[in-house]
Amino acid sequence: LQLSFMSNLKKYHAHNSALQHCKQHIKAGKKHMEKPMKYEESQVRNLQGILLRSMTTGVWKDPCAAYIKKMQKRTDIVSSLKGMGENVESVPKMEMPLTFDNLLLGYNG
Repeated sequence: LQLSFMSNLKKYHAHNSALQHCKQHIKAGKKHMEKPMKYEESQVRNLQGILLRSMTTGVWKDPCAAYIKKMQKRTDIVSSLKGMGENVESVPKMEMPLTFDNLLLGYNG
């Protein structure tokens, strides 16, 4: 079950990334992106439902509050460094952890 959950999570991230890509192209004025965007939206909603159901059945446990706070602090520090013009290319990229509440609100990672 855990492998299935992680596989669905990877798919969710991939489709969500593709959806954001489609939205950027539409904002830039590119045509013929409506159909791919609708497909990606449907996949994101579908996988979001699957992940929510997995979370409510106990396949996935939310990370502890302390970990989430530390991740948020890390994100804030990296954002501050970027804002000061510092090069943060060497800082490993880490996504905010998936939580039940984030997923309900439309998690973007």
